[in-house]
Amino acid sequence: MTKGWNKVLDTWKKKKKLLHLKLMKNVPKLLPLAEKLRRNGKEEREEKKNVRNANFLKNGKIQLREWEKSKKKKKKKEIVRISCNFCTLLCRDDDGRKKEELHM
Repeated sequence: MTKGWNKVLDTWKKKKKLLHLKLMKNVPKLLPLAEKLRRNGKEEREEKKNVRNANFLKNGKIQLREWEKSKKKKKKKEIVRISCNFCTLLCRDDDGRKKEELHM
């Protein structure tokens, strides 16, 4: 091989080595997380969903607070239909809901 090809191969090897080192820098950070997720699977993710915040106590322990879901029942607007051959009129009820009444 000529000197030109040797130079090209050397630069290619250096770039490959630098890229490998750059990728390996991030590996120690990612390994514990990947191992944790692999071990626990979905259970670990489900636990994280319910946690609102974490307080670090003086004795070194962590206190987790979970979300308290408040269930509010929505009032459905009911329309009472009166079947009649005559005309019908939409009127407001005392609660402000629409109500169909017979109009004569």
